Amino acid sequence: MSDESIFDPCPYCQKENCEHLLLVVDETFRTAEGGLLMDSFNSRWTALFEDDEDIDEQNSFDQLIEEVDALATATAVANQDSMPGMSSSYQVFYAESKEKANAALFLFSRGLSPLKEDSLPTSLAQAIGGTDDLGLLRKIDEKLLFDPEIQKLEKSPQHPLTGELKLVVEAFIAQLPQPTSYSSGMARGMNTVRLRGHVKRYFIIRNRIPSPEEIKKLWDAK
Repeated sequence: MSDESIFDPCPYCQKENCEHLLLVVDETFRTAEGGLLMDSFNSRWTALFEDDEDIDEQNSFDQLIEEVDALATATAVANQDSMPGMSSSYQVFYAESKEKANAALFLFSRGLSPLKEDSLPTSLAQAIGGTDDLGLLRKIDEKLLFDPEIQKLEKSPQHPLTGELKLVVEAFIAQLPQPTSYSSGMARGMNTVRLRGHVKRYFIIRNRIPSPEEIKKLWDAK
């Protein structure tokens, strides 16, 4: 990427190469050339060829781009003439805050793409990941239990995993009817712990705080 002037300034801070920049990708030559996700993007792209030499390059590249797009909050396009008769088409992705950029890096580097569906089914796998693949949920559970980076994030008061997620669960529980017996109180306590886990999984998969309606579906999910 030799000419930075072909790119518009960041839509959030009006600067170049800022903390909001997720990815600058050359769609013509299929390589990332800038942004927080650059190394992870190129590593995952290269790894695809190691796993399967006969992959559909265009489709596989587009799928990676779709993952980045799902994590971004703004995008832009640009074109650059590299030599007579040749040019590169670039796509640029941004996150609206440093926190969201870091969350995007955490998710993308692990291949955990957020999903864009607005409605959540009621099975646990569907409610959290939009899929019946329970292997995905086991993968998330392993991250929650054993990944040092997750543990570090959970201990940070500034991170949604220890702040907003806790508040939305507490707000939901506060609206429930009071238990009428010891056994119902015990059941509610166990379900509250289960809900906290579901909400964390939801955040890791979708990279956003669930709405009250979505929390109700997570509460009902089996």
